[in-house]
Amino acid sequence: MSYGYNVRLDVFKITNSDDGDDYVGGAQPTGTYIGTVDARIQEVAPSMFILQQGGNVLKTFRARVGDKNVPIREDDEVEIAYPTDHQYYRQRLVVVAASASSVRKSDSRYFRNLVLQRMERSWRNGV
Repeated sequence: MSYGYNVRLDVFKITNSDDGDDYVGGAQPTGTYIGTVDARIQEVAPSMFILQQGGNVLKTFRARVGDKNVPIREDDEVEIAYPTDHQYYRQRLVVVAASASSVRKSDSRYFRNLVLQRMERSWRNGV
């Protein structure tokens, strides 16, 4: 893992299956593995105002990715693959927002900022 990064992420491109709907009439999303990137990830604390209101708060994270060869876009999913003792190891996070730094891709200082949310599945279809 590169210096300054604390996790290794597997990146998955999410598309809908061509097989049609599943047995309950829902779409069958499929994840295609597109690469592994080193990242610095940090959990974002919810605002005190939301906590005082008693609302449900989704786990939100910020990540900084330096690899410019793996395209990461909104609605893609990432999975923490390393370290194996990470509290969210092998759990999926959805990319909510992705933005690039202001330098060119050819510059060694290039990075991307991601906003991630923890995956919340209501049920699993044999997965």
